[in-house]
Amino acid sequence: MTDNPWNSSFSPQIKSPPHVFLVRSSAGTGKTFELTKRFLKTLFEVKQKQGDFTTLIALTFTNKAADEMRQKILIELKKIALGGEREVREIASSLLQEIIKNYSDFHISTIDSFLLSILLASSSELGFPPIPQISENVRPHLEEVVEELLEDLSQDKELEKHLENFLLSYSLTRTLSIRLKDKMLEEMKTLWEKEKERGFELLQIPEEGNRLHTLTEEIQQLADEILKEVPILDENFSNLLEKLRRGNLKQAMRSRKWDSEIPELKSKPHSLKKWILIKKKMREWAELVAFHSEGGSLVGLFRETSRRLEEKAKNEGIIFLHTIPYLVNKFLETYDVPQAFFFLGEKFHYYFIDEFQDTSILQWSTLYPLLEEALAEGGELFCVGDTKQAIYQFRGGDITLFRKTKEEMERFVLAEDRLTKNYRSKKYILDFVNAVFSTENLSKWLKELPEEIEGKDILESYQGGEFNPEPGRDDGEGGYVEWRIIEGANREEREEKIKEALIPLIKEDLLTRYLPEDIAILTRKNEEGALVTQWLIENNLPVISSQTLNAKEHILLRGIIEFLRFLNKPTDDLPFVSFITSDIFLKCTGLKRQEIFDWLQNLPEGRGYIYREFQKWVPHLWKKYIDYFYKSAGFLPVYDLVARILKVLQVWENFPHQTPFFLFLLEKAKEREIEGENTLDSFLQFWDKEDPKNFLIHLPYTPEAIRVMTIHASKGLEFPVVILPFATLEPGKLTHGSRYVWEKKTRKFLPFRYSRDLAKFHPKLNHLEREWRSQETLSELNVFYVSLTRARDELYIFLPTSSKEKQKNLAISLFEGKPEIWGVKGRRKEEKKEEEREFTFPLTGKLVPWEKKIVREEKRIETLFPSYSETLQKGETIHRILSHVGKVKEGEENKILSNLEKITEKEGEDWTAIKDILNKLLHDPLTRKWFYTEGEVFTEKEVCDQEGNLFRMDRLIIGEKTVEVIDYKLEEEHPHHLAQIENYKKLLAGIFPDKEIKGYLVYLGTFKVKEV
Repeated sequence: MTDNPWNSSFSPQIKSPPHVFLVRSSAGTGKTFELTKRFLKTLFEVKQKQGDFTTLIALTFTNKAADEMRQKILIELKKIALGGEREVREIASSLLQEIIKNYSDFHISTIDSFLLSILLASSSELGFPPIPQISENVRPHLEEVVEELLEDLSQDKELEKHLENFLLSYSLTRTLSIRLKDKMLEEMKTLWEKEKERGFELLQIPEEGNRLHTLTEEIQQLADEILKEVPILDENFSNLLEKLRRGNLKQAMRSRKWDSEIPELKSKPHSLKKWILIKKKMREWAELVAFHSEGGSLVGLFRETSRRLEEKAKNEGIIFLHTIPYLVNKFLETYDVPQAFFFLGEKFHYYFIDEFQDTSILQWSTLYPLLEEALAEGGELFCVGDTKQAIYQFRGGDITLFRKTKEEMERFVLAEDRLTKNYRSKKYILDFVNAVFSTENLSKWLKELPEEIEGKDILESYQGGEFNPEPGRDDGEGGYVEWRIIEGANREEREEKIKEALIPLIKEDLLTRYLPEDIAILTRKNEEGALVTQWLIENNLPVISSQTLNAKEHILLRGIIEFLRFLNKPTDDLPFVSFITSDIFLKCTGLKRQEIFDWLQNLPEGRGYIYREFQKWVPHLWKKYIDYFYKSAGFLPVYDLVARILKVLQVWENFPHQTPFFLFLLEKAKEREIEGENTLDSFLQFWDKEDPKNFLIHLPYTPEAIRVMTIHASKGLEFPVVILPFATLEPGKLTHGSRYVWEKKTRKFLPFRYSRDLAKFHPKLNHLEREWRSQETLSELNVFYVSLTRARDELYIFLPTSSKEKQKNLAISLFEGKPEIWGVKGRRKEEKKEEEREFTFPLTGKLVPWEKKIVREEKRIETLFPSYSETLQKGETIHRILSHVGKVKEGEENKILSNLEKITEKEGEDWTAIKDILNKLLHDPLTRKWFYTEGEVFTEKEVCDQEGNLFRMDRLIIGEKTVEVIDYKLEEEHPHHLAQIENYKKLLAGIFPDKEIKGYLVYLGTFKVKEV
């Protein structure tokens, strides 16, 4: 943008009457710039009046927006101080020095941060400690309270009655779950969050559990009488009456005969009156189920739960993040505004609010008395926002806030303005967006929606929102839009077709003209983003997303973690399968995922552990990539283990764009090592239990990668190229199932349970359904609008839809009759000069093991300790040969020795030394019995303890009355050998409690046999 706030329109005079400015904008029209410009002008006006800059406060929606606004203001002040007219230059210089000197008084923050500062300043008055703990997660605290409440039910008859009625009402519209505590916890959490979002108490109305019982019995009786009085009835009507007679009102609600004419009853006026009475009683029953059961029993439980939670929070000095606006609102009801400013130590006269459409009703009602005080004293309120971008209703946002504010501020001098000049997108993109969201097109689209969805608010919200045909950018000409329909019989087919279109578009077209960081892929749901991220990684395309920025969700790190889980507990098949089908393993081995799935499917029944079968299937891959770690797990520190895994699996070479995330994993391993937790098991527990927010990776630069994010996360951002792979609008799905809607009554809210079946019987529910569905549809349309207005140069839209007409993607109707291609494709890629590139990781892709840095020369163990190396190698060979010797029959010794000789020679080992040991074992009276035995013989038998730890026993013999375990040792005797056999005996005693357990050590060097 080239506009300068210090142009000819600048007026240094202070406006005498109080002012409220409401500025409506559209996407890309520079609303934050407008807010910043107004803030700067007011700064100068206040300074000229000898006022204080600390009386100004700007409130933004995110911390990032607040940081950017501070930076913009300081940069503009610096520019003016260095190059403006003399009078203005001196003011700017003075302001700049004051702000830098008193930076903590430079008030630009989020609304929640501002309200928190009021709360902390008055914490003692609210019963909290001076420095309370701020908690984002209420669930664990709420869970404790619910458990305590359930324990106290037997001693509290009123609570017990509430629970009984809750169970009754729950069963009327839903299926009772055996996990009732979890269901109840979710209900309490929903009510708690809704109350704190709106700032009104939930209205409790009388419970009507007994009346529900009575009504059900009366309906049953009337249905029974009709069936007896009119024996020949329409089959569907007869089925409806039969359900009513059995008391199955929930199923009876779904019948289509309720509004149909029943000819058989015309000649039976007495029966007709009973049918009319049934419908009347069903309306009453529906109201009781929807209103009284929820407003009575559930709210009764919630009131006690909420009271106990507040008491717990105060006792522990906790303030929940959700409750900050709620608590400040309550505080301002008790203390007047001057007292609040007294506690805060500051007073504000000028308020600037960005993204006004996303301000919640509770935030607004909390700010209102502060704003009213400022305006009454000659202050100013400047709000800027776009109702078409109101997409945070789920956080308590209200799309009607602009209209309500205008009504509430009528007694002050109010001015309105609208920004339409677009500074973001090129001409053809603007033309396309204007065509899609024109009043004419939206009116046509609304006719295709269900009739209960009203379009008045939608048309009002988008009226006058067209962009100026002339873009505000100097290079605003051009631009490109392409949309296409992706049709498929099911979701899997549609996803495969989207993938087939998306990957070539990026690899063969866009990346030849744009840098990876120029491209953004926006999705409605996190799951869609995760799927796209997986596609890009599979195709070795650099990608950054919410999944990749969270180490726990990073698809490549998951593969490493699953490998660590397998090494920790090899008996668990799932981690091993997850690892061998991960992108990391597939990339380095060349295996195909489907190839592994086919092999798994063909595994025989009664097989052993999957890793043993895999070892047989591809022994060369096992030996090259897994065997070393399988044998080393538990001996290496976690950091060294992970570092070697990354090297052996060629991670640095195969995934160079993901370097920061592998470094993050190593960093976490080193942190745990410093904390003294250096076992694999403790590291995995840390990884699973640690707060996910501590696994977010914040990059100090713009990564050279394609960005994948949700549409909500993209709000306020812009990208040269935007791709929408799952562009859908499905307002028809909004009412499926039961849910809460809310009816405002003075300063209270009445919750009630809504379902489409219940709505058929009650006018109020019908009205609420229309209102609620209309709001949700507008919210969905707003999200769609945000997605179409992020692109600067090129926009690609995929519209997945079912081949079934009833499941049509309604977004298609917005595009019908419009060209599928607008404009021409953009520029060729211009590589950044090396000195202009932002920070990149100075890694070559390889890590040098730490042990190489602390010795002058790496020496092999046989060089330092020749005898030890020979003993170790010989021990491994003997163990391997003995694993082939099972049960021996008389006369088979020579045959067995001959087979073993072939195996030994094949492995290149010395047969003579091994033959001597085998002869002794087969002929010595102390050891002969373990080979010539009637018992069941196992070699290298793996046994798992209760914690999943795996132990391998050299020889195990299970007899009729005894179990014998034998372990071979080539080294000298050591106390830990005895402990090893004792542990084996303990494990076997748990498996064979009715047998005698014996353990032996055989020292092959001296041929000493020791019973343990």
